Amino acid sequence: MGISSQQPFSSELLLAEFFQRGGASDHHSDGWGLAYYDEQDSQLRHGLQPAFSCYQARRIISRHLKATSLLAHIRKATVGDLKLVNAHPFRRSLWGQDWVFAQNGDLLDYQPELRTGFHPTGETDSERAFCYLFDELSEHYPSRMPSQQQLAAILKLLSDDIARHGSFNYLLANHEFMFAYCSTELYWSSLVFDDVILPGESAGRQEAQSLTEATGQRVVLISTQPLSLYQPWYPMGRGELRLFHKGQLTATLFDPEKESHPLIVPPAFSQSVLYL
Repeated sequence: MGISSQQPFSSELLLAEFFQRGGASDHHSDGWGLAYYDEQDSQLRHGLQPAFSCYQARRIISRHLKATSLLAHIRKATVGDLKLVNAHPFRRSLWGQDWVFAQNGDLLDYQPELRTGFHPTGETDSERAFCYLFDELSEHYPSRMPSQQQLAAILKLLSDDIARHGSFNYLLANHEFMFAYCSTELYWSSLVFDDVILPGESAGRQEAQSLTEATGQRVVLISTQPLSLYQPWYPMGRGELRLFHKGQLTATLFDPEKESHPLIVPPAFSQSVLYL
């Protein structure tokens, strides 16, 4: 799950629902991870227990964590043992900035040549793909970060090449930007928070304030499967890359011939929810 927001965003309700998929409502029970940005500094947290029952994960949720950029991951181990070194998100530094990466999918027989200083510390195909992306980026742009458009374009080309080895859905973020790439299935939703309704709760400002203190706050949510906030979730197409900046979509690169999944619209609406 990814969150990109205009201002620091309180994510506890979304994290609580997402972490239920880590062994309670879904079978991704091989640990969890969380990366978020406090200003420009990244913070990383990992655990090996199922997310829904992990004391450390529940404690983080209870702290009312606020961030402008956040990645959360629940793992179903396919490549690599159940060790912290194999837990997503992963972090690397490039162009003087911390970047975090989380992936959902499987890459078969994926052993790219790595020529620069980016090498995996664990055993996962996901971390190898992350290192390959940064290996290529550092060779193309060794001294400084390219423009948003240039970075999105080269990530699209590199990601398409990696996706030939299997399923490769990922989120890549720094303190300001979030890239989402879909090879099989990924959804996103864009909100302007005034009031937000959660299942089993009444509409009203109390629920909105538990998510954000800023009326008019712009937030983008990204997830492999939609969360149950009552708003539409838009499917990304296969081979599509989107760039989000502080809670707003700024670029879309896609393959017109590839299909996407259907739009998911909740069964009930309320005037207290603003749709984009």
